Amino acid sequence: MRKTDEARALEMAGEAETLAEALDQWEGEREALAELFDENEALTISFQQYDITITLAEKMINAVEVDAQMFITQKTRDKIEEFREQVQQLEKRREADRQNVIDSNNRRADHAT
Repeated sequence: MRKTDEARALEMAGEAETLAEALDQWEGEREALAELFDENEALTISFQQYDITITLAEKMINAVEVDAQMFITQKTRDKIEEFREQVQQLEKRREADRQNVIDSNNRRADHAT
């Protein structure tokens, strides 16, 4: 039985020739997964901060439009429209990024079990 477990471990490790090499390889993979998890957590926090900033900018522009609408030049209106288009594109990219983080966390959870 022990021989079979060792052979299986070596087979799973790929390029490892000894059980010690296989264990070292797995430890390295565990560390890499932990680093990815930490990076994903940092990205999640950054995304939240980006969302707050964009929401604040949108609210500010909306307030300026309401309060100063008759004094806003066409050039400024064009810039506001350009901003809104950029926000729409950003929201699409952010949704894709959120899904990437979720998928990565799910893979990590699946790998851990």
